[in-house]
Amino acid sequence: MSRLVCWISFAIHSLDSLALLITSHVQVSTASFFNLFFIDTLYHCEKIRMEATPDYLYSSGTPHKIKLSLPNVKLIFILREPVYRLISWYKFAKQKEYIPQDISFDNYVNQQLINDNFDHENTYTYMRSLEQGRYSVYLKPYFDLFGSDRIYVYFYEELSRNPKSVLEKICGFAGIDPSFYGDYLFKVYNPSKAVKNWWFHRNYEQFLKSMRQYTQDKPIHKVLRKIRRSLDPIYLRLNVQPQEKVSISPAIKNALTKYYKQEVTALEELLGRSVPWELWN
Repeated sequence: MSRLVCWISFAIHSLDSLALLITSHVQVSTASFFNLFFIDTLYHCEKIRMEATPDYLYSSGTPHKIKLSLPNVKLIFILREPVYRLISWYKFAKQKEYIPQDISFDNYVNQQLINDNFDHENTYTYMRSLEQGRYSVYLKPYFDLFGSDRIYVYFYEELSRNPKSVLEKICGFAGIDPSFYGDYLFKVYNPSKAVKNWWFHRNYEQFLKSMRQYTQDKPIHKVLRKIRRSLDPIYLRLNVQPQEKVSISPAIKNALTKYYKQEVTALEELLGRSVPWELWN
């Protein structure tokens, strides 16, 4: 197989569920952000190298830097309906204690509506989640630089309904064997959760972060990931409870509809197809 670097990126907040599905493929191997730009010298075409860290995709200089370092890269964007993505960010930000536990969703959105952070790249990502749902603005530079033949855009909603079909199409785009997912058992990874004991949660998260930092470029990394998948269910049973339903006022619903209405039209024009978001149809 000829050398191919496949950069998998996400414009959704679904954590690593798709990354886990793709990296489970025998022809795919992960690359850390640090060694991503040295792939051509570090690796030799036995596998497709995948990197999945979405935050820097929003920086204005990133497309040109990727083009300069990896001119033949392929990019895959999985987009989620922007309001549901915003709700997901709100839950995740509370889970990580980025925002106060008592802040309401309405307040979270209002703070971003009042201080629209579209031109402020130094603003914390969790307070840019509203404007980062303007996918067309961020996707257009990638289409301009790489062309549509090197970019594959799919939707989270389609992935949720039929993951096997989506994964097979991604395999076709990346040039790897789609039959790997023929009898694959699809699971839900990293669902949003409400924490019972924050001290326990912080220490568990810090432990995982430290392990990733120290082992991400070492052979033992994949072994530890498998161990973590066994430990996570135990942790979830001990320290997680059902999450409260997010309440959204009619005023905020109307504000969000108005905020994203033009974006949906712009995205459809960029992609040349309709989006599967019934809220806007």
